Amino acid sequence: MRLFVACVASALVLTPAFASSDEAKEPKAEKICRANKQATGTRLAKKKICKTAEEWATEDQRNANDLRNVQRMTQ
Repeated sequence: MRLFVACVASALVLTPAFASSDEAKEPKAEKICRANKQATGTRLAKKKICKTAEEWATEDQRNANDLRNVQRMTQ
C-alpha cells in the first residue's frame, strides 16, 4: 500500500514538471529588422533596429497616437 501511495504522489509531483517543459519549448519570436532613417546629414548612415512583430506593432501604435496628438494641438 505504501508503494502505491508513493507512486501516486510522485506522479502528481512530476506531472506539472512535464507540463512546464512543454511550455519552455515554445519558439522564440522572430525578430524583424528595420532601417532607422533618422540620421541627418548623410544618406549612408542607417542603423538597423530589430524587434519582434509585437514590439513593432506597439511602437507603430504609439507613433500614430503621438502624431494624432500633435495634429490636434496645431488645429
